[in-house]
Amino acid sequence: MVRTNDLSIVFFGVGSIGQRHIQNLKSLGVGKVYVYDPNPDLVDEVSKKHEVVPVNKDDVWSNKYDVAFITNPNSLHLDTALEAAKHGCHLFIEKPLATSMEGLEELIGLVREKNLITIVGCNMRFHPGPKKVKQLLEEQTIGRILSGHVELGSFLPSWRPWQDYKQSYSARKDLGGGCVLDCIHEIDLACWYFGIPEDVKSYTFNTGFIGIECEDTSDILMKFKEGFSCFVHIDYIQQTNERKCRIVGEKGTIWWDINKQEVTLYIAEDKTYVTYSHPVNYDINQMYIDEVRHFLDCVSKKEQTGNNIYNAEEILSVAFKVKEDSSLI
Repeated sequence: MVRTNDLSIVFFGVGSIGQRHIQNLKSLGVGKVYVYDPNPDLVDEVSKKHEVVPVNKDDVWSNKYDVAFITNPNSLHLDTALEAAKHGCHLFIEKPLATSMEGLEELIGLVREKNLITIVGCNMRFHPGPKKVKQLLEEQTIGRILSGHVELGSFLPSWRPWQDYKQSYSARKDLGGGCVLDCIHEIDLACWYFGIPEDVKSYTFNTGFIGIECEDTSDILMKFKEGFSCFVHIDYIQQTNERKCRIVGEKGTIWWDINKQEVTLYIAEDKTYVTYSHPVNYDINQMYIDEVRHFLDCVSKKEQTGNNIYNAEEILSVAFKVKEDSSLI
């Protein structure tokens, strides 16, 4: 069994999410962390701040790593993961897995051939709200599912106030931006709750409101073989942050609202409500810590994670159906 402090880890990309993972790894006792980023000033700043080892493009593979964290822009995920897999690294790939289905077959083949442990970073699976929703569904508390609704509304210009949002990877086609892939969490949650849909329809478009070149809104209808549908809404344009879901079943209804910090269960038989509150003073960073801990535990046990590359490839294919069946700008 591999001990956490014996692991050698390399990061490709040290922006905000990369630095979050570095800090969390340090808190979990990981000692050997190397970082690469094409921005040398950023690498210098991060290496001093987090006491990690900088490497440059020419000598990055002169070291042997156990794990690679792929936290660079979306458009670089696949090529970077392919290179790391060829060097035998277990893979933590930030969402989305890729910005094209092309090349994924090669990556999946390498992962299978080399028995690599993988995870795609869909951190909302580790948040207490969606986790409780998933538990209630698995316990069949509301019986047969009749309909679902999953929603995210947020305002891209306020995400990273330290930079011009129009130049961020979220807003740029060439870097794999757009709300469908960048906010794939809601598509992922719908598939986590209900499985892979048998049909997908969408209206995905650019309102023009925030002046970016990618889609900023997507309304998606997923149809499942069990005979129900789930509506998924994602946007970059809502100036009040909303993240919620509603699932209706024969025996009741489940709601989750991140702003209310609770999951509510309605039991139709006796017309009662049960509320499951998030932990008091819940720190949103805890879901990232739990996600990384799950990955490291799986690496240690040589077991695949709950959101491995095989699962993520299926969910990515759903996202591309959304983009294909749309009114995209």
